[in-house]
Amino acid sequence: MKHIDVKPRALTEEEKKLRDQGVYDSFANYIVYCETCGKVESTNMYIMSAERRAKMLKDKGVLCDVCNLDTWAVGYPENSMTGFGTFEKKTGKKSIFGAKK
Repeated sequence: MKHIDVKPRALTEEEKKLRDQGVYDSFANYIVYCETCGKVESTNMYIMSAERRAKMLKDKGVLCDVCNLDTWAVGYPENSMTGFGTFEKKTGKKSIFGAKK
């Protein structure tokens, strides 16, 4: 699934350190995005799927179609510590990102 209107943020150093120790938020919705330009590649992913997707894109040499680099990373929606957030669709309606219906 892809919500292109979501603004990504990088994982904090503390979040990365915890992840290296095997600690992560199992309910969070992670994003795969281009670190250089912020283009969202995939959303609504568990951490393992997001990490695998970012690695696969780098390994295959898939370039971002906006900046032409392969700086794929795992992150959260901007202003979110849990992977949940809101964004405004182009229709002007607000939606909850990551919520199950």
